[in-house]
Amino acid sequence: MKKNIILCLYIIFLLSPFFVYAQGGLGGSGTIYNSGGSSSGQLCVGGLCNPLHYNSILDLAGALIAAAIKVLLPIAVLFLVYAGFLYATAGGDKGKLETAKSVFLYTVLGIALLLGARILGDVIFNTIRTINPNIL
Repeated sequence: MKKNIILCLYIIFLLSPFFVYAQGGLGGSGTIYNSGGSSSGQLCVGGLCNPLHYNSILDLAGALIAAAIKVLLPIAVLFLVYAGFLYATAGGDKGKLETAKSVFLYTVLGIALLLGARILGDVIFNTIRTINPNIL
């Protein structure tokens, strides 16, 4: 039962950026074209308009990574606080200390992976844009 509740909360936290940013997009570059005769200011090609407000896959991926960091980094800080609480309440019990150490270790590894994904994404995006500045 407890695992089901934790799984549901995990899924809600992962999907929350899609609900929060559903109406306005995730930011974008602000460059919106109106080439298909639409009065909405969106990119339109052949009568089909782009609902995402991003002109390239790179912009969309960058926005998704930024949204993931905005959501997951505060959660990681809460897990660091939880690991500290486990250390403080362990009372010398070796099993509880091992649990606290593992929570702390996995939280720090998660933060490193999250920030590493951002750095790796920026390196890949800048490399692609350097090779072909006109890429969509």
